[in-house]
Order: sequence, then C-alpha cells, then structure tokens
Amino acid sequence: MASAPYEFMRNHFPSAGDREISVREYVLGEIRKNDIDVNAVDCLVRNESGWNEWAMYDNKNGAGVDRGLFMFNSIWHKEISNECSFSVECATREFIKIYKQDGNFHQWWGYVNNCK
Repeated sequence: MASAPYEFMRNHFPSAGDREISVREYVLGEIRKNDIDVNAVDCLVRNESGWNEWAMYDNKNGAGVDRGLFMFNSIWHKEISNECSFSVECATREFIKIYKQDGNFHQWWGYVNNCK
C-alpha cells in the first residue's frame, strides 16, 4: 500500500516522560479520563480495526466505507470526515462523544459480536 494520505498525523502523541506513547496507550488513556470502560473499548477496537488507525473496509453492499481505529461508517457518520477518522486524536474525541450520546457500544459490531 502507498503511504497513508494522512501520514503527517501518524504517531504524534503527547509523550509520557521521555518516551512517545503508543496509539493504544493514548486511546485508552483518553477513555479512562472519560470514565468509559477501558476493557470494553480495548476489545471493541481490537475487533473493529485490530488497532490499525489506517483500517478501511468497503461494505460493497452500498452501506458505505468503515474507516480508522473505530471504523466510523461513511454513511452512518457523515459528520466524521476521512481526515478525522484516520487521526487517532480526532477519532478518539468523536468516539467519546458518540458513546456519551448513546451510552453504549451497540452500533459497533466488533463489540456486539465479540465483547458483550
């Protein structure tokens, strides 16, 4: 695969002391700060994207494209741009916002099928 279109955003996370933190550490840290179940989100992301911030899945049946760590669907989440979907920081903020609105993880099949 050619270099990701948003390569400039990759791995730019706040440091923890003298080291950069991983995507997983960053996301779960933000989840923890928002009092959301860290184990549930870890399972959800592992089953949605495998912790690959560049993951994409074309739903070929006309149901849009799932994008990024949280696999935001391009039809169901038109408000989330491709740029945001592939930005760990932006995608995490949007995921937290959606979770706080819904109060559950039911719109993520990776969670429903594997983590409940």
